[in-house]
Amino acid sequence: TWSRAGFAGSQQYPCHWAGDQYPNFAQLQTVIRAGQSAGISGIPYWASDIGAYVGTPPKNLYIRWAQFGAFSPLMQYHGQGNHDPWTFDQETQDIYKFYATLRMNLMPYIYSYAKIANETGLPMMRALLLNYPNDPNTYSIEYEYTLGDELLVAPIYEDITSRSVYLPNDTWIDFWDSTKYVGPTTISS
Repeated sequence: TWSRAGFAGSQQYPCHWAGDQYPNFAQLQTVIRAGQSAGISGIPYWASDIGAYVGTPPKNLYIRWAQFGAFSPLMQYHGQGNHDPWTFDQETQDIYKFYATLRMNLMPYIYSYAKIANETGLPMMRALLLNYPNDPNTYSIEYEYTLGDELLVAPIYEDITSRSVYLPNDTWIDFWDSTKYVGPTTISS
């Protein structure tokens, strides 16, 4: 059962969907914030449509949304227009396949946090302030979150190739190059 409407008690329904976005980076930004808001509101299982729902997304947006989708509680592509990975060029297909495979390799982790969400109500996708309530720097961060406790996710939400990432007070290992960081600090990634 999927729902996109919300009201008091909505968290009792299995899955929630972000609704009808248009294919642009501003809409990706709203979806990243919406997923965190849903989690704080008690909705643990949530997804958006990779590339938006309305219209065919440009390649660069589709790739960024697929990267974000791989680290969301649920990952799906769906919508009006071309959203199937195979309707894009080979490079986009290869990137999509990499992130879809990465997600499948994370399924034991994702399943573990889905079970925790089911038992405790603690969301899978967590605004940083939820995991780091004693760090006031996390209160205004909109485009980073944790998936469970161990994965800090900082999607690229604009048409750029790098961004600043705030690391709360903890020890962090960069997924891509195994560089170790000790927070709190801000890095460029």
